[in-house]
Amino acid sequence: MTMIIATAIFLIAVIGFAIYMKKNKARDTATKQSASTSFTPKEEISPDQEYKIILDSLLKLNILMRKDIDFPTEMTGEIEAIIDDLMVITPSMMERYPGETLTYEIKKIGRDHLY
Repeated sequence: MTMIIATAIFLIAVIGFAIYMKKNKARDTATKQSASTSFTPKEEISPDQEYKIILDSLLKLNILMRKDIDFPTEMTGEIEAIIDDLMVITPSMMERYPGETLTYEIKKIGRDHLY
């Protein structure tokens, strides 16, 4: 008889826990959906700010390379040459061709790989 009562109590506890979890999951889903629908518009970044962000990222990359003792010096020199070229090319390209595909790709590379 006690085994039947213990089993019944266990089943009631499992069912109650399942109902609690289902309600909790539904509430979390509702709050996530309402949070995702109410977003703030992203501020437009001026080309000067964008260029500054790219240069800051290149500077951080250069500092990280210099701090790494195991990084080969030949590779450091090559990467620094590329960074110097990008620092020269990027501002003039952003000025002359603001809406071009190449400018977009440079900005995309900066956002995806340097930040």
